[in-house]
Amino acid sequence: MLKQIITILFLLIATFSFSQLPDSPVFDTVSVEPISPKGNVYVTWKPINDTAVKGYIIYRDLKTSLDAPNWQNLDTVWGASSTYYEDVTSNADGEYEYYILRSFTSTEKSLLSGSFSTIYTFPYIETENCKNMIRVHWDFHKLWQVTFDHFDIYCSKDYGIYTKIGTATGLERNFKYFNVQDQTSYSFFVRGYFADGRSVTSNSVRTFSNFPSTTKYLNADYVTVQGELVKMQFTLDDSVDVRNYSIVRSDSLYGTYKSIYKVNNYIAKKLNYTDKTANPRKHNYYKIQAINLCGDSYFESNKASVITLNMKSTPDFEQTLSWDTYHDWLGGVFEYKLYRIIEDERSLIYTTYNGINYYVDDISIEDLQKVTSKLCYEVEAVESLGNPYGVVGKSMSARVCVEQEAIVHMPNAYTPNGDVINAIFKPTTMFVAEKNYLFQIYDRWGSIIYETNKVSEGWDGKLPSKKYAPQGGYVYYLRYLDFYNNKFELSGSLTLFRK
Repeated sequence: MLKQIITILFLLIATFSFSQLPDSPVFDTVSVEPISPKGNVYVTWKPINDTAVKGYIIYRDLKTSLDAPNWQNLDTVWGASSTYYEDVTSNADGEYEYYILRSFTSTEKSLLSGSFSTIYTFPYIETENCKNMIRVHWDFHKLWQVTFDHFDIYCSKDYGIYTKIGTATGLERNFKYFNVQDQTSYSFFVRGYFADGRSVTSNSVRTFSNFPSTTKYLNADYVTVQGELVKMQFTLDDSVDVRNYSIVRSDSLYGTYKSIYKVNNYIAKKLNYTDKTANPRKHNYYKIQAINLCGDSYFESNKASVITLNMKSTPDFEQTLSWDTYHDWLGGVFEYKLYRIIEDERSLIYTTYNGINYYVDDISIEDLQKVTSKLCYEVEAVESLGNPYGVVGKSMSARVCVEQEAIVHMPNAYTPNGDVINAIFKPTTMFVAEKNYLFQIYDRWGSIIYETNKVSEGWDGKLPSKKYAPQGGYVYYLRYLDFYNNKFELSGSLTLFRK
């Protein structure tokens, strides 16, 4: 019975003691000033209508433990009607700050209030689907049990004014900002709204966009033919961080381009490539593309294609040559040079500056006799000096050769009488190969009195003894190949006249 009486008395004393404690304060907001003075925290609460209340004690978590707060007596605000405190020592710019309140009288302190945390905002510079973005993330103390209606996100660019850039739901903690420019300063803060219209503001956080630099220019220097190979060269922007490239090809100017060569982490300014699969006499268009870290093309050069040279022969041995325009130098085409190739010796026969892309080559009889190999042509394009990257490109076409049968004209008499007229007896030839060539002269008894393996040489009317051969009849024999290795033999008689 006595034990029960003691328990009741204890409860009555405890109830009386608690009834003498002032009411605990109720937070209104805890908000960070995001601009100036940047980082200060404004703590507001509802006043307690009790004349015994002398003021309020503000506590801030020292954050010495991850599991439970360690409250620091931060400051005291006097006056029951006070509703505001500015924390100028906070670190709200670097982390969230966590607060509680107590009211006090002359003799007592209230129980601790509910807790209130600032919102801490911080950014991440990232990419999504190869698009640069800044992900704005915000958070607050996990023991702060609050429900937000929504969040507004604000942004300042290059220290300009803040503007609202988006809204997130009360459950979201991230916002993706894609309208990001490189080498630009951005600052963000978040404002959270409760259902009753109250709002709190986070710290502001600044970041600087410094994305890996990417290609600003590419130039297709030239595409040219060398032998039966298509060779090309490109000038690259060597000041960038990402240096991955793909050479692409199409059989039409506006067709589908497919990659034929890829290279990553290429550091040189010039990139050379040989396309061993292309037909040098057909149109193929090339360009080089810069490839981002996701493997996608984001920048490309001008297009380039070799010159196609066409030739048409006439019965009069006129060769009509035409070629298409080189495509496509940034400086434009300065000139075209047309070359004739005989005996692997190239000679310039025509230059045009005015866009006339054809020429008729009329080979004289004297020239015909010089053609002891295939008669071939090449055309070369030269870029003008207006290329913005200082490149002067040159492009050679594939070689085209005359495809005609070997031609041989044999005289039946001649007069080696000391003048220069009709003084050498030899066949007039065109498209006769030097290989396995044989020209012989026989006297009436069948003895060889002259022989040569050179297409350009003939009999001067002298015997092997260097004496002049007598006037009379002789026999010639000719053996030759055309340039398809077809063998031909020709023999006949000739008459030597002397005055």
